[in-house]
Amino acid sequence: MEDLISNTQEWTNIKDIVRLTFKAIFDVLKTHAQSLKELEFQVANKTSISELNRLMVSKANVTDMARTFDQISKYLENRPTLQDLELILEDKITKDDVNLLLSKKVSLEDVGSLMNNNTYESDLQRDFNNLSTKTNDLSRNINELARTTLSRSD
Repeated sequence: MEDLISNTQEWTNIKDIVRLTFKAIFDVLKTHAQSLKELEFQVANKTSISELNRLMVSKANVTDMARTFDQISKYLENRPTLQDLELILEDKITKDDVNLLLSKKVSLEDVGSLMNNNTYESDLQRDFNNLSTKTNDLSRNINELARTTLSRSD
């Protein structure tokens, strides 16, 4: 039909009004055909009523949403306020305080050197041996004194 309309030599015997009418009808039919194709495409991509109902069943309803909002509001009520958090943070020790306290402690190197330094242990051992010797001497002297005192009283 387009060939007939575009070729004006074949339409020379036909009045312009008839030719324009055919052309208008052809354009309308062409537009309708294109609209029908678009509608067919849209209908093919739409879900059916049964599919829509099946999908709607899995969606949350008003009761479910109200329950969820109640749970959220209960959670928010139990949450600490900003003032509570600030008070908690005021009670915590600061990094500078920790560093100050750690600086007053004995270092690991000092502990290691004390453990490796046996002079302290050897001094204690020597003092213990001296005390043990003096205790033994004192015990012998007391025993000797007791024997001599007993032998004089006989």
